[in-house]
Amino acid sequence: MPEQKKTPRQTQEEKHLALLGVIEECLADKGDIKQNAFDLAEYCNMGKMTIRNANPINYNNWNMFFKGNWMGAVRFRHKGDRIGQSKVYREENSCCIDVVFGVGNPEYENFAIAENLSEVIWRNVKFCEGCLSTCAPGRDMTVLGKTLHNVCGYKTEGYLRFINPDAESLHCIKKLLEFRKGLISAWKG
Repeated sequence: MPEQKKTPRQTQEEKHLALLGVIEECLADKGDIKQNAFDLAEYCNMGKMTIRNANPINYNNWNMFFKGNWMGAVRFRHKGDRIGQSKVYREENSCCIDVVFGVGNPEYENFAIAENLSEVIWRNVKFCEGCLSTCAPGRDMTVLGKTLHNVCGYKTEGYLRFINPDAESLHCIKKLLEFRKGLISAWKG
């Protein structure tokens, strides 16, 4: 008897369960951080976002999409992992969540200001870790009217990086994802 082809929803559910397994493994002793990662995974699953493993060799890098558009990524780093080409090593397991944010784009910036997200965003701009010799030691950048120093020069205008997000950061992540989903829906109908 031929094997039945999986529906897209079944495939997505399998990926969701795989992601939950990675969260459990990597963040087992992280309490609130682990719960926040679970909450984000469930939010994406219920919000009709697709989560795909970005690396066929391991399950530590996951990309989030909505209607075919990149929304961000969830990355897990195990104790001792290098960060890119930098000499920075994590002292503990961690969860990094990258979320699309158009620095300098009036739509994004006006939304962030109206929603009182500025403080959280300033804390979660991606700062230079020396991973690329072409951009180290970082640069000055104005984000939501505030000049920040030592900001990563690699695609910084495009996204924010939340490392081990707390409840306030998770709230901000969800707000930014909802805003981007609204923009995409308006573009694509």
